[in-house]
Amino acid sequence: MGGKCPIETTLSLINGKWKLLILKELSQGAVRYGKLGAAIPAVSAKVLTQQLRELDEDSLIVRTVYAEVPPRVEYSLSDMGASIFSVFKELRRWGLEDDGLIVRTVYAEVPPRVEYSLSDMGASIFSVFKELRRWGLEDDGLARGECSFCGQCIPIHGKEKSPQPEREE
Repeated sequence: MGGKCPIETTLSLINGKWKLLILKELSQGAVRYGKLGAAIPAVSAKVLTQQLRELDEDSLIVRTVYAEVPPRVEYSLSDMGASIFSVFKELRRWGLEDDGLIVRTVYAEVPPRVEYSLSDMGASIFSVFKELRRWGLEDDGLARGECSFCGQCIPIHGKEKSPQPEREE
């Protein structure tokens, strides 16, 4: 099976300090380069251009050049780019939870025993992973294998899942 992990694929598409903000700005409609730069003032022109090119190459946005003098260029979300907002909505829902992620339980034994487990919020991150995986599979129809996120797909780096070392207690 030669497929890539859809979660890793999805994350690689939106990996970049400014890509999420660029996608958020484009969710309001087509935007020219200057307006996009003004909406995200902390990004340099070089990095903005680079991230726009990457988003365009990954088919998340559409770059439209109008044959005018001076030339006019607008950026907008592609259908694929617009579809990723289901992932963002799930991330937002998860981010609004106010639990801690990890629960630490100390048992009054001799010697003391400590256990760590996921809180309800920590366990709910798997709904985010599920949405990331769904979106990734929907857009490239990847073959299933096995990975550390979902246990059903091959990691992007093609590494075999190594056996977990036994825990000493």
